[in-house]
Amino acid sequence: MSGSGRESVAAGGADEVRQIAMREDITAAVGNMPALMQNLDSESNSALAMLEQYLPVDEEVVATAIAADQSQPIVKCVVVVTDRRLILIKPTPHVTSWHLYDIDEVLIAAGENGIKVLVITGDGKSVTLYIDAAWIHEFQRLLRHAVAHARIQQRD
Repeated sequence: MSGSGRESVAAGGADEVRQIAMREDITAAVGNMPALMQNLDSESNSALAMLEQYLPVDEEVVATAIAADQSQPIVKCVVVVTDRRLILIKPTPHVTSWHLYDIDEVLIAAGENGIKVLVITGDGKSVTLYIDAAWIHEFQRLLRHAVAHARIQQRD
């Protein structure tokens, strides 16, 4: 990282735009997904701020997405792929994470009304996420790649 390792990201809707200083890896992951930038609201903004504040410095963010969990399809959450984990940050806040090497499958399936969903299984758990159709295939590719790297690097 160069300099302070922080960049500004505009956040909020039309009535609220503020700058958040974020790590370069988080800023790059957010910037690579236009739908995330367009859908930043106070809840997803809080999730990114929490990620910025608590994610270990040596854990690198690879990809981010705005999603809805099938259990609460109207609640947006931020999904983060790091070089070690898949992290799901929901409002409240409620955070769930999986070690990448514990993920068995990352599939795209047809959900209700033909909407594509990302189904992630591993460690005896399964989660179904609604992710923007324009980004779902790329997010799946990035997550699968991160899982493969984590399994190669896994130490017991």
